[in-house]
Amino acid sequence: MKLEINDLRKQFTGPTGPIQVLRDVDLIMEAGDSVAVMGPSGSGKSSFLHIVGVLDTPTSGSVQFDGVDPFSLNEQGRALFRNQNIGFVFQDHHLLPQFTVLENTLLPTLAQKSNRATPDDARKLLERVGLGDRLGHFPTQLSGGERQRTAIARALINRPSVLLCDEPTGNLDQETATLVADLLLEVQGEAVMIMVTHSPEMAQRCQRQVRLSGGSFVPM
Repeated sequence: MKLEINDLRKQFTGPTGPIQVLRDVDLIMEAGDSVAVMGPSGSGKSSFLHIVGVLDTPTSGSVQFDGVDPFSLNEQGRALFRNQNIGFVFQDHHLLPQFTVLENTLLPTLAQKSNRATPDDARKLLERVGLGDRLGHFPTQLSGGERQRTAIARALINRPSVLLCDEPTGNLDQETATLVADLLLEVQGEAVMIMVTHSPEMAQRCQRQVRLSGGSFVPM
């Protein structure tokens, strides 16, 4: 996988005129690369992650995954592309309370009938993240760290080529955050990983660190 972002810009219309959230953002990543994106609240980190995750469209510029521009696809095509290629880990685990750990992990596989992942794949993945004895448990029966590990398994079940993490340890205590960070780097594999974080300790675990300021990446 090669992720290429060139001259990315995002603009919103405010009550007094246009608001430039992202400008002149460039980033190139290869399989297995990891980068931490830092910056104060309101600097555009979430907008950047939403665009790379094909959840929002850029105002201008390009985002290409191995030469494929997902924004040239129709809405259904973008949803399928996102399901097949991108895994998300958010600050809040977003697990469905009525489903077990195993069922939550398998949710992304329901979007397409030809999905290669099976319940056995999910069990093996959950064993890998230390939840082999929690398959039938519900989210309310898990600790915060166990819920986040379930969310990591869910993000990886479709073998994504891009893993996007938005403050993945923000709701965890320091010890649990360190364990989750260790796990993310262990299971990343050949996926490109972009991690938005306020934590310098988390950022230093990634191969590269960049800061969003004024809508652009600046040296750290």
